[in-house]
Amino acid sequence: MKQFLRFYSWGMEVKLYMSLYTTALVVFQGITEALQGRFAASVWIMLEMLLVSFVFAAIQYAVLPVGNWSSKKGLAVWAISANVLYIGGALVFGWFPGVPLWGDIVLIAILEISLWAIWFGEQVACWRDTRALNRSLRKFQQER
Repeated sequence: MKQFLRFYSWGMEVKLYMSLYTTALVVFQGITEALQGRFAASVWIMLEMLLVSFVFAAIQYAVLPVGNWSSKKGLAVWAISANVLYIGGALVFGWFPGVPLWGDIVLIAILEISLWAIWFGEQVACWRDTRALNRSLRKFQQER
């Protein structure tokens, strides 16, 4: 039972991030298609994005366990993995066909800004949790 609960917890965490990353990719792919006058999405491309996002979310879980975003080595592996997987996936699978070079540069910049925003959001959540725990500790100490 313990193994099942551990696997279930892993799955919940990985699926959460996988879905966020996949949604972002699909939205950007849809925007680039619409800007080029195409209004259809490839199911195969969305499946590829989903699988790459799953791999990335699993790597994230392995190198940055829940609530532990302070590891510089883990953050480096996470950021490098994101760049390799998403830029590599876009090149290998042709996720953004017809996008000019400047568009590719914009998409890469958005990726980098998004990675920073994810890291910052995790830091804010950690700071908030720390403050809440400290308040609860002080309250507990005062009640004793």
